[in-house]
Amino acid sequence: ITVFYLLLVHGLMGLRPEHPLLIVLILGCYYLHPKGRRFVLDFLPFVIFGALYDFLRIYPKSWAGSIQVAWPHQLEMALFGFFLNGQKILPSDFFRLYHHPLSDFVSGVAYSLHMVVPLGFALFTWLKKDKGLARQFIQAFLLANLFAFVTYIALPGAPPWYVERHGLQPADWSTPSYAAGLLHFDRLIGMPYFEEVYAKNAWVFGAIPSMHGGFPVLLILFAHKILRRGVIPFYGFMLLVWISAVYLRHHYVIDLIAGALYVMAAFFLVRWKGSSRK
Repeated sequence: ITVFYLLLVHGLMGLRPEHPLLIVLILGCYYLHPKGRRFVLDFLPFVIFGALYDFLRIYPKSWAGSIQVAWPHQLEMALFGFFLNGQKILPSDFFRLYHHPLSDFVSGVAYSLHMVVPLGFALFTWLKKDKGLARQFIQAFLLANLFAFVTYIALPGAPPWYVERHGLQPADWSTPSYAAGLLHFDRLIGMPYFEEVYAKNAWVFGAIPSMHGGFPVLLILFAHKILRRGVIPFYGFMLLVWISAVYLRHHYVIDLIAGALYVMAAFFLVRWKGSSRK
């Protein structure tokens, strides 16, 4: 399977250093110890998620739906627009006009943790709490992302920065990705970290749903199963990531709400499947 995967990646998109490194780590864990084998099998949905997202970059864009630019902007304006100096603007427009170096730094760090924290939570739950619940969390994570990938292909959505740069004119797939507010973070650290990350973006028009908004909600849903007061920081993390997503002009508020709905659907499906087996 691993040889086939590496040959497929090499033929379709070209191998990058992380591809063989990931395979070495997986095979090492799988064969060195029985617990490592159990770990690999339980955490495999994370690997599948990463591989599928990687393959989005070579998905034929002619097979995707029309890129949605106008209605997400108009819906956001209708639901969350507000008046500033006599002009109705969006929350993302406000943060484009008013930002601060401290907020730039905090939002950049928070936005970059959207995968780190779910992985850490899954590992903590698997090692210290409940392996069965950890498996359900990982399965729900993959399921929510599968729902999202289908939506990205069928209904590609333009992020706020696209309208900021190009207006409401129709978009096409030649549009390069853009780090938007994260460029302020790059200037603070003195290196083009996010600029380079977003230059490799696998799917530029994947704003709806926002899985940056969805992952923290999934964390909260599962954290309530194993923690009591310890769940409070997860609410803080969700609030921080949601504000950061809008502050950085990568998502509308409606994108975040859609992401929350996707993970809630995945959560209830996985939990229902688990309860039906008992």
